[in-house]
Order: sequence, then C-alpha cells, then structure tokens
Amino acid sequence: MDSKYTEGRYWKVMNISGKGKGVLARKDIKQGELIVADTPLFIVPPDAHSQNKNTLDNYLDCAVKNLNPLDRETFWNLADSKSIQGKTPRGIYFTNCYSIGQGSSTRFPTAMLPILSRINHSCRPNSEFHWNPEQGYEELRASRCILEGEEITDCYLDLTAQGRITQQERRSLLKSGYGFDCNCEVCSLSFNLLEKDDKLRVEAFNLSQTCFDLKNSFSSEQMVEVLRKAERWFFLRKSLGYKLTHQLEAAEVVWHLAMLLGEDEIASNICREGNLLADIRFGADSQEVQIWREKESNPVKYLLG
Repeated sequence: MDSKYTEGRYWKVMNISGKGKGVLARKDIKQGELIVADTPLFIVPPDAHSQNKNTLDNYLDCAVKNLNPLDRETFWNLADSKSIQGKTPRGIYFTNCYSIGQGSSTRFPTAMLPILSRINHSCRPNSEFHWNPEQGYEELRASRCILEGEEITDCYLDLTAQGRITQQERRSLLKSGYGFDCNCEVCSLSFNLLEKDDKLRVEAFNLSQTCFDLKNSFSSEQMVEVLRKAERWFFLRKSLGYKLTHQLEAAEVVWHLAMLLGEDEIASNICREGNLLADIRFGADSQEVQIWREKESNPVKYLLG
C-alpha cells in the first residue's frame, strides 16, 4: 500500500490488538490541530442511490476499476462488515463511506476516504472530521489533546439521535452495523459510572426534545426556564464529549435565548465558548469562527438575521 495512506506527520496506521487496523498518534497533537487532510479515492453522487440496487453497484464497480493500481489495492484493503462471503465494493462502501454534508448518504455525495476509513470508533472520540469544499478533502482535527501513542478515534454514530443514547443501544447498533463490540472508554466504564453516564445522556436527549423554537410566544418566566434548560443541555453535551458540531448546536440556542432575554453576560460567555469550539473544529481562519466573533461584536445583526 502507498505510504501516503499509512503514515503522516501526526499519524500512522498500525495493527491494534482486538481491533485490526487503526490509527495511532506519532507525536503529541494539540487540540484543534489538523491531523490529516484526506482526499477521496472517489466520490459517489446521491443519484447513485436509487431504488434499483444495480445503479449503485454499477457505479462502484466502474469507480473501483478506474482507480490506479495502488489506490485500487488501498480500496480492497479496507474493511467490509456487510458482505457475508468475501469482500464486495458495495460492502466496503457501506462500511466506510463518509457523507459530504449534513445528512444521510442518500441525500448528499459520499466519499471513499483511504485514511479516515482506518480510524476506529469511540463513543467519546478525540477527533472530528469536516469536509473542506474549497480544497476537496476531508479535514480531521483533534477535538482534544492526543498523546503520542494514543489511538486516534472518531464517532461513527450520531449520539444525539433516539436509539443511540445508552451503552446498550450504542453497542447493539454498532454490532449490527459494523460487526464489533464497542469497548471504548465510555462503554468500558464500571457499572456505577456507566449507570451515571447513561442517565446523563438520557437527560441530554430529553432536553433536546424541549421546545427551543424561538418563534413561539413565551412568557418571560417561560423564557428564563427554557434558557436554563438550554444551558444545561450545552453543559451536558460538552461534559459528555459529544461531537463539537452538537455542542455548537446547543451553544447557538443558548446565545439566541440569552439575547432575547437581555442576558448580556450569558450571551458574551457563550460567544467565547462558540468561538473556541468553532476554532477547534474548523480552524482559526474559518467562516464559523468569524461568525461567532461577529455575534459578540455585532449581536443585533445575527439576532435579526
């Protein structure tokens, strides 16, 4: 396999006991550091996902055939948790594809990523990916500091969705979808700590069902209560290590509610939180960071917008 797919400045593909292939940090990685920019082997358009199974199969067969020999070997070396007898392009694709956008693979283009596909799952990951449309690659950044020799992990699931909250739910879904038993740092907690973690995740999910629709007519007392719930929601998502994109979602709600209530200190504090989270996930020069800065310096513009 081409070395550009097996090692880089910060990372190296290695065999990990009980997991097969995985990615380890070659050196200490700072929070927010760009670990790798992964260019797709190929991209599958959403219209390839038709009701006719052959449409996607034919597309994948053609895409794999058109790869150069080294990239084709890289593709076939990826895991296949879907096929019963031997690897298939379809099985490898559904085991490893990354949606380019927010949503399911049937609504957005999907990318076959040779490096990120080697990264194993954790329910409390230390990295997060983001598609860079200008450069045409997937950026993987450290969501927290990663030590030399530590495994670099990603979260395969949207842990904010129903049916993916408790350890039992997550393990069941990962087993059926990817064929492994999750023994990440969260799922391996002792009984008492795991019970506490499950309860907090259930609380976070229940708070997400709160009516945060800012177009509704709330009394001032109701608005204060909704703000408190939003602050708790943000705190839980942050303390439980949810993906940064989900932390930013909660921060956005807190900011809007605080502005509407004239809670300037809360609004200013959450702007700084949002700025930091956006910096970690998207990079210091990103549009997302600039938006959070402007929310603090010119909040009325974004409140009315």
